[in-house]
Amino acid sequence: MNDVSIERAGDAQMPEILPLLAPLAGTQIVAFVARDGNGAMLGAGGIGWQSWGDPPGFPAWIHVMPDHRRAGVGRALARALIERTQGEAPALWAIRPLVEGEPAPAFAKAMGMEPRYRQLRFRGDAQRLYAHLVSILDRLRRHDRIPDGATCVRLDGNNAAAVAALVRREVRGASPAIGGWIAQALKDPTRRSAIDLDRSRVLEINGVVAGAVLTRRLADGDNSEIICTVVSPEVRGGWANVLVLTETTRTGAESTCDWYLFDCAHDNRDTLGLARRTGAEHLSTEENYYYAIAGRGAA
Repeated sequence: MNDVSIERAGDAQMPEILPLLAPLAGTQIVAFVARDGNGAMLGAGGIGWQSWGDPPGFPAWIHVMPDHRRAGVGRALARALIERTQGEAPALWAIRPLVEGEPAPAFAKAMGMEPRYRQLRFRGDAQRLYAHLVSILDRLRRHDRIPDGATCVRLDGNNAAAVAALVRREVRGASPAIGGWIAQALKDPTRRSAIDLDRSRVLEINGVVAGAVLTRRLADGDNSEIICTVVSPEVRGGWANVLVLTETTRTGAESTCDWYLFDCAHDNRDTLGLARRTGAEHLSTEENYYYAIAGRGAA
């Protein structure tokens, strides 16, 4: 690695850097940039300056320009992130899951990171998902399993803060930017990178937020990704998940959505069963990577 410098990014540099650190959008970012001797940008790395994950740590992301990979730029940026957080956080997390078989996991392992949460990604037909969930919900209703006062409503300014708090508290590996994504959607509902208010649903019991399914619209504008499903611990494991998922998939099945992307923890038997019974296609397996700083020093 010749004539490469790593420097802390100032406010004036952030507009140039932020597109490379898109996964950290919605967090308070501390960023570093790598440049060559002519000042050309080779890559950037950033930390979301807030605790996240279990075990706790700061979310981080590194992006190196394709023509400059495998030249030590990524390692230099990683060292800068680790040195900056030494004494401030016990660990770093890759804010986005890394796909098995791609170059990113190999880089993460070379930096001493360890995989923690394993997830499977599926693509499911919107109509089949909705029809299967309706059949389960109808059976629950016939047996009076849905309590009075349980209803699903649209995500809006009245319930946004409670939903974000529930996600941060109950969803393992949930992005620390979730509150920012919801805020973006409320400010500009047409922004595709934000939560899709039209196809997300919130479970309320007697007016109190008890669950949510949050989606975002994909690049084609018609299909959706389910980025988060959560219910409160006291209603977990049964009717609550089915009710809020049914109402969410209804919004897609009754519109232009042909399919959903959704993730599932490798040990989540309910969601794995739903994927299998509806013929969802397994697209990839992903893992969240973790680097323990405490007691290790800079890499």
